[in-house]
Amino acid sequence: MDFPDFAPHGYELHKQLGANPFGGCITYLATHLETQQSVVLKQFQFAQTGSNWSDYSTYQTEIEILQRLEHPNIPHFLDSFATETGFCVVQEYKKADALNLSSSRSLEEVEQIAIALLNVLVYLQNQSPIVIHRDIKPENILVREENGDLEVYLVDFGFARLGGEALAASSMVKGTLGFMPPEQIFGQSLTEASDLYGVGATLICLLAGMKSTEIGELIDEERGCFRLKNRLPKTLNPQFIAWLERMVAPGRDRFVNATTALAALQKIKVRSRGMLGWKWGYWLWRRKGAVACSIIAIGSMIPVALLALPERPKIQRIRAVAGIDKTLQTTRSQYEPYLAKYFDLIESKNCPGCNLADFDLRNADLKGANLKGANLEGTNLQGANLDGAQLQGANLKLANLNEVTLKSANLSATNLQMAQLKKAQLQQANLTKANLSSADLEKANLTQARLDSANLGKVKMKYAVLVEASLKSATLYENNLVYANLEGADLSRSYIGISSELSHTNLKNANLEHTYIEQASFSNANLEGANLKNAYILLPQFRSANLKKANLLGAIIAGDTLDGGKNFKGAIMPDGSKHD
Repeated sequence: MDFPDFAPHGYELHKQLGANPFGGCITYLATHLETQQSVVLKQFQFAQTGSNWSDYSTYQTEIEILQRLEHPNIPHFLDSFATETGFCVVQEYKKADALNLSSSRSLEEVEQIAIALLNVLVYLQNQSPIVIHRDIKPENILVREENGDLEVYLVDFGFARLGGEALAASSMVKGTLGFMPPEQIFGQSLTEASDLYGVGATLICLLAGMKSTEIGELIDEERGCFRLKNRLPKTLNPQFIAWLERMVAPGRDRFVNATTALAALQKIKVRSRGMLGWKWGYWLWRRKGAVACSIIAIGSMIPVALLALPERPKIQRIRAVAGIDKTLQTTRSQYEPYLAKYFDLIESKNCPGCNLADFDLRNADLKGANLKGANLEGTNLQGANLDGAQLQGANLKLANLNEVTLKSANLSATNLQMAQLKKAQLQQANLTKANLSSADLEKANLTQARLDSANLGKVKMKYAVLVEASLKSATLYENNLVYANLEGADLSRSYIGISSELSHTNLKNANLEHTYIEQASFSNANLEGANLKNAYILLPQFRSANLKKANLLGAIIAGDTLDGGKNFKGAIMPDGSKHD
C-alpha cells in the first residue's frame, strides 16, 4: 500500500490503523523521524471525494480539546499540520488494542474497565467548560494488560464538545446508534450524564459477549429496553445489574455525573455472593420498564413520546426481590426508595427501623447488622449470617429464618410469631421478652440462649438444643419439646402449661424451682438431678420419667401425679424425705 509522504513534516507512515471515509479521516501508525517515537497520525482529507469541508470546524474542535487535556488514560496531543487536502493531527501512540467484546473477560476485569473509564470521565467533567466525548463505544476504548493489571484508554475525540449546548435542528446527529443517549439523538442539551450512557452500553455488550454491531440483538425494539435475561453471567452481582441499568436510564434517572456513578460502583462487589441470584437482578431491571429504558436499536428510532411517558400509577404483579409475590400499586418514585433501602442494608448493614417486609435476603451476610426495630415480616432470611446482629424490637413475624445463624444476636422484645427457625443457630442469643408464639424451632440450637420472660406458646422445639439456656419466667403451653435437650437449663418461675409435650426430653440438672406445671407430659423424660423445689405441679404425666436425685422439696402436687415415675432413687420428696 502506498502511503502519503509526510517526511517533510517529520513523520514516516508504517501502516493504516483505521479509516472513516465519510469523515474524510484515515488513521496511521507512524514514527517521528527525529525522536523515533511511535505516534498515531490522523489525516483529514476534506478535498477528497465523499468528504465535506463543513466538517473542518469539527476537527478544529478536536484539536482544541486535545490540547487542553493531560490525563494518563487519554493519548496526548503532540502536533498538527496542514496539508494540501486538509490537515493532520498527531497523538501519542499507546500499544493497546480496541476493546474486544468477543473475548472472555473476568467480572473483575470488567469492573476494572468500568472504573478506569469513569475516572477519565470524572477528569473530563472537571474541565471548565466540561468536555463531553459523545462517542463512547468499544472501538474507541483501548485496553492492554500491564503487570497483571489492565490499562484502559479513551480515544477519538472527533465528536467531542465543550459544554452541553444543544445542536441546531438541522445538524446531523453524530455518534453511534445503540451507544448514544436519547438526548443526543434528539438534539437536546447534553449534560455530565450523557457520556455515562455509552459506558453502560459498552459494559453490557462486554458482559454479554456481543460485538458492538450486534447490539440490536440485545434491544427490545417495542419498548426500547435491553433484553438481558440469560445474557449476562449468572455470577454477576444483582447490585451491579441495578447500577448498570441506571447508567443507561433516561437522563433524569441516570447518574447525574461520573463522580456519582463511580462512587456507587465502588460500593458494589461485581461478583454475586450468592445471596440473591439472577432473578432479583432481572426483576429490578424489568421494573424500570419502558420508562427507564430508552436505548435506540440499530436501524430504528424510538418515538420521542416514549422518552416522556408520564409517571402514572399502575398495578403490577411483581416478585418482590426474587421470591415473594406481592401486589403493589406503585409508581417509579414510590418503589425506588424501597430498593434504595435494600442496597443500603447490604452495603452498610445499618438499617434500624427499615421496612424490609417480604424481602428475599437468603444467605445474606448481615453479621453485626443493626436492624433495631426493623420490619422484617415475611422476610426470607434462610441461611443468612446474622451473628451478633442487633434486632431488638424488630418484627420478624412469619419470617423464614431456617438454618440462619444468630449466634450472640440481640433479639430482645422481638416479634417472632409463626417464624420458621428450623436448624437455626441461636447460641448465646438474647431472646428476652421475645414473642415466639407458634414459631418452629425444630432442631434449633439455643445453647446458653436467654429466653427470660419469652412467649413460647405453641412453639415447636422437637430435637431443639437448649443446654444451659435461661428460660426464667418464660411462658410455654401446647409446646412440642419431644427429644429436646434442656440439660442444665433454667426454667425457674416459668409456666409450662396445658398440652405441652416434653416426652423423652432431657431436663437433667434443669432448674424448675417455683415453676408452674399444668397438665404437661413428661413421659420418659430425664429429670435426673432436676430442681423442682416449690414447683406447682397440676396433673402432669411422669410415666416412665427418670427423677433420680431430683429435688421436689416443697413442691405442691395436685393429685397422685408422681405415680409412673420409674426412678426416684436419691430424690428429695415434697415433704423433705429422701427416696431410697
